[in-house]
Amino acid sequence: MEAYALSQGWQVANVYADEGMSGKNLEREAVQRLIGDVHAALLDVVLVWRLDRLSRRQRDVLHLIEDVFTPRGVGFRSATESFDTTSPAGMAMVGMLAVFAQLERATIIERSTMGYRQRLSQGKWAGAAPYGYRYGQGGVLEPDADTVGWVRLIYRQAIDGASLDRIVAWLTAEGAPPPFGRRYWHPSTVNIILHNRAYLGERRTRDGWMKSGHTALLDEQTWLDAQDAIEGRRKGPGRPRRGEVSPYLLTGVLFCGECGSRMVGHKSSNGLRYYICDRIKRRGHRCGPGYVRVERLDEAVAAAFIRAVHSQDTPAPRRRRDEFAAIDAKIARLVAAIEDGTLPHDVVRDRLDQLQRQRAQALRERAPSATTAEQRRTMAAGLPRVWAAATHEERREILQALIERIDVDASGNPLLRLHG
Repeated sequence: MEAYALSQGWQVANVYADEGMSGKNLEREAVQRLIGDVHAALLDVVLVWRLDRLSRRQRDVLHLIEDVFTPRGVGFRSATESFDTTSPAGMAMVGMLAVFAQLERATIIERSTMGYRQRLSQGKWAGAAPYGYRYGQGGVLEPDADTVGWVRLIYRQAIDGASLDRIVAWLTAEGAPPPFGRRYWHPSTVNIILHNRAYLGERRTRDGWMKSGHTALLDEQTWLDAQDAIEGRRKGPGRPRRGEVSPYLLTGVLFCGECGSRMVGHKSSNGLRYYICDRIKRRGHRCGPGYVRVERLDEAVAAAFIRAVHSQDTPAPRRRRDEFAAIDAKIARLVAAIEDGTLPHDVVRDRLDQLQRQRAQALRERAPSATTAEQRRTMAAGLPRVWAAATHEERREILQALIERIDVDASGNPLLRLHG
């Protein structure tokens, strides 16, 4: 280009080079300096090697020529392409060249994306291998015998409730080799490992995570258990603290009917509240019922709950029934006491908690419940009035005491399973 300028009798005022940078836009340091010098009337002609060296976008090329160079009397020339920007035919040629430059860039992107996805489907990796892996034959990730065990132990530590600092101290004491040849472990390094879905055999793309061909180091349940443990240690704004009541009525007993994962509360940016499958929250993938409005599902569960209690008018099988019958009788009397207003709220809460623990212990000992038909009818008769007058906290306590599980189908409808 300097030789070309010399052949034209021009004096080189400056060289503008954005080396190693893409020509996809004009947000480049040298191009911005060039525009500034044009505005300062320091140049007579702008010379490029090829049009696509200025930009690969037709709109940007025409903007510079028509809105920046020409109004200030600055010519524009290419050392390898013949056109004259002062004539309509020359401007048309510039437009055609810019179109082809933009098409070439789009083609490169498409080929790169296809090649990248093909590499992923074959288990090939791009970039540094995650901790616990190494590059095998053909660029495919394979477990690294020296570090794969540490990955699994890190997840086990997190599931057991260890903090990041505690895991770092444990790794250091045990002599675990840090990633990438580093000398020390750091909490941020452990945090990256604990959130990396590569250990599930996946790879991040611009569209989210997708299955890759490399070997998974963890099963999905272990990964989800670790995320639950990490989330449980956080005390972020709006998250219930220990001893506080969740603002979502059904959390704890609500499950996705498609995959079996828990459904959790979610508040959108516009303030609407939903129940969503935990897989949606963790992975961003639609599962089962998707997003179900809290108000709609709470009302549907309340109606189904009352119907279910009414329908249980026959005795349960008589297998070690005495303990369950006693517990259910106490629950029935408690519901009646709530209706009559004879028990204060603190007593109700503490007593329901105690009964729930007793029932859980009885379930672990495989003792089926067996309330009598009379007790169930007494409970069913008073429940609608009690439910209508109960507070949010009282309703949660009643549900937790009497409902074992709620599965939500793909249409967002609940299926209740009562204790016993």
